[in-house]
Amino acid sequence: MEEPRLFKGGTPFIYGWGERQYFATFEVESGDRIEFEVMVTEYGMLVEGDNGQLAFQGTRYHGFIRANKNIRIR
Repeated sequence: MEEPRLFKGGTPFIYGWGERQYFATFEVESGDRIEFEVMVTEYGMLVEGDNGQLAFQGTRYHGFIRANKNIRIR
């Protein structure tokens, strides 16, 4: 089974009063890409191109564990 691959967005989306939203996109085995809003602390630790285990429920992101690096995000 192939692990999800991470694609990280560029500039964070900024809206009213200087608040920011950060997004990460993951490509799953089917080739579909799923985008999730993530906290800024997680966004800074995600590296584009990483493979690993993605945890989510519906549209809610729960975390990402990089393959073979024993680094858990979240």
